[in-house]
Parts: sequence; structure tokens; C-alpha cells
Amino acid sequence: MAAQPHQPSPYPVFSPAVVVPTGVDTAGEQQLVLGLDVVVADLAPYSTLAYAHTFGEARNDATAAELIADHLDDYLESAMGSDETWDDMDALYDAHAADARPFDADEFFGGEWTPWRPIARLHSTEWLQGHLPKLFADLHHEDTAWGFDYDPAPFLAVADRRVVEAALTAAGYQVRQCEQLAELYLDPIPDWRSVVAGTSHA
Repeated sequence: MAAQPHQPSPYPVFSPAVVVPTGVDTAGEQQLVLGLDVVVADLAPYSTLAYAHTFGEARNDATAAELIADHLDDYLESAMGSDETWDDMDALYDAHAADARPFDADEFFGGEWTPWRPIARLHSTEWLQGHLPKLFADLHHEDTAWGFDYDPAPFLAVADRRVVEAALTAAGYQVRQCEQLAELYLDPIPDWRSVVAGTSHA
């Protein structure tokens, strides 16, 4: 079932800017590097879902609306009886996701970390592999951490931050520093846009 159309986020994308934290991430050794367009695409739906009080508020972001629709489709399809039609499912969808109905992301998604919570370290690895492949191949470290639902991924070390920033600048990227970048991926806070927009040039 397709999500209802919604207005796109008004927050501008400053590509080809990249955002790097001035501190370290929660692992204590991984250097995050994320395109600003990636940060916006990650945090806009995440913050919307995290702080929405109703389904109407949760669908104010188009990506968040799609995540809700996909998850609810899966739930209703598995719960739909053999004598129910797709029209019945449409009615169930409307009843379950009425704009005024209370919404809690953890309750709605069943406490699952994904797909609604972006993981900064994984997206950083993807960005670096796609935009600075040689540098990443030369400097990356293997991720030996493990845990329940933990997806290991190669990473760049905080110790190489200056080398990484120099390579980004040489490649034509505008490096912007955001001390709270890692924290925003754990708790985007309602005003995350102001924090990211206020990042300083390296």
C-alpha cells in the first residue's frame, strides 16, 4: 500500500559538503564521515518518527510515511484472514493509522532498531567506500566488535582524521565539523537541523 503524499522536508541539502565529528563516536575509535545530504536524509525521518505524538505528525516526513506504510502493510497482511479482501485491508490501514491516533515509534516498530533508526557508522563506511575508495582501501581497519544485531563494518580511525579531512578537501568537498554528529544519530533531538546547520568549516 503506497504512502500518502506529503510535503518534502524544507531543510536544504548542501552537497558536496561532508560532516565530520570533532570528537569520537560511541565506539571510541571510529572516524565518521557523512555527506550532508546523507545526514539530512537520515535524521529528518528519524527525528520525525522519534518525536511524533500522532500518526499524522509521524507522516509529516515523506520517508517516515513510507516506513510506516511498509511496516503496517506487513503487519496487516500477516494478520489478514483468508476471508478478508484488500479493500478490508485498506479499511484496516485507515483505522490503524488515522491522523489523530496516538503514535509511539518504539511501540509501533516493536522495539526493532531498524529500519527507522539510521546507524551512522554503517552509513559512514558506505559513503567513504563510494566517494574516497582508494583512501578507504589504504587506511581502513577491520571491525572486530560483535554483539546482538551488530553489523560489523570496516572503518577509518580517529587517529587518521587530519589525513581524511585533507583528502576530502583535495577532492573538492567542503568539510564541516559537527561535535554532536554521533550523538544526533543516537538522539536526533527536535532541533537537530539547527545543530547541523551551525556546523563550522574545518
